[in-house]
Formats: sequence, C-alpha cells, structure tokens
Amino acid sequence: MAQPAILFMFDKEIKLQASIDNEGRKQSQQKKIDSLYTPQKQALNIEKAGLQNQLRGKYDEVANARQQFLAEIDGTGGTEKLGSKTLHEPKKQNMKNWLLSTQ
Repeated sequence: MAQPAILFMFDKEIKLQASIDNEGRKQSQQKKIDSLYTPQKQALNIEKAGLQNQLRGKYDEVANARQQFLAEIDGTGGTEKLGSKTLHEPKKQNMKNWLLSTQ
C-alpha cells in the first residue's frame, strides 16, 4: 500500500524525468534522420539553386524581350526614327492589353 503513496509524492519529479528522457530520445532520433537524409538534401539544394538560376535567366530574357518589344511598338525600334503609325498603334494596344491581363 505504500507504493502508490510514494509514486504520488514524487509524481512531479517522475514526469519531469520522463520528459527529459523523451526529449533526449527525440534528439537522438532527429540526429539519425538528419544524417540519413543529409546527402539527398544537399543534392536537392544544389538542384534547387540551379533551377533558380535558370528561372532568373528566363526572367531576364523576358524582361529584355519586353524592353525590345516596347522599343518596337513606339514606332522607333530603338532607332529614334518614327515608323508607320497605323502599324504600330495596334501593336501598342496589344501590349497594353497583354500587360493588363498578366497583372
């Protein structure tokens, strides 16, 4: 009969120690998992960086093409010589419509 009373008296300490033990087991399991997946994680991070560089390059290409398109639709094509207004006005309107639809 004395055993339940002792357990009741030290209930806080028992729970605290169990919590500490569980935390230690969690940390050791996490270290095992990290060591298991570290090579895959590194390879995927390298692949991610490569894909981000490709994406950045594509965005740069699009920005460059947009600038060239804008230079073309203003009628000068970057040469500062005015072109045919009837040809360039529909292009300019199409560009405005496209910009509005992408936003």
